Amino acid sequence: MKLRILLTGLAVLVATVLPTAASAHPDHGRGKFRSLPPDLTTKYLQGHKPHKDPLHPDARYRHLPLSTADERGVERFDGTPETIPAGELCDFPVVERTWGTRPFYSWLEEGPDGEPRLTHVVENPKLVSKYSANGRSFWTIDEGWDYVWFNYDDSTIFIEGTATHFWVHDKERKFRMYGTWHLVIDDTTGELAYVKLFRDKTSVWDGSIEEIDPKICEFLTPR
Repeated sequence: MKLRILLTGLAVLVATVLPTAASAHPDHGRGKFRSLPPDLTTKYLQGHKPHKDPLHPDARYRHLPLSTADERGVERFDGTPETIPAGELCDFPVVERTWGTRPFYSWLEEGPDGEPRLTHVVENPKLVSKYSANGRSFWTIDEGWDYVWFNYDDSTIFIEGTATHFWVHDKERKFRMYGTWHLVIDDTTGELAYVKLFRDKTSVWDGSIEEIDPKICEFLTPR
């Protein structure tokens, strides 16, 4: 799920400031990603200015030129299996494998303790994941741009995500989330405090963000 991968990536960035890039071993048998609607353009994103964060109505958020980032790099995913224990996602264990890259750009400032801290992150994931359990499996895609601002005074994170967040569409299953969304995350608990889904001619919302995890379990439950 895109939100889980995004928050995991942010946790790594916060802990290490700049993660070490790992070597990749692409899964050549996977082939190309599915053909999806065109990605949203920068002009479209800027059309939402000023970005609306209901918990910080006076805050002004803007996209920064990537060339001004203090740190940058690429996280690489080689399909290494990760087991999600029973009870954490579904009632049964789930194996997740992810391939692809996630370029990232981060902006830093000096914190009260004199150490650098993150203020803004941009990520451009190009990932495909496979979920497996009970002899069943399915693929999903995470592509687009994620813009993240850290609100330190109130311990929240404001995220503008674009393009493909979760896309499953095969002969047996269908659940798609594509478009621009605004999220506010409680930085201390990781819980979702606010969601807004933008709707236009390119958007596809088959459900809410809260339905993604239950859908994963539904798709993997034996019939």
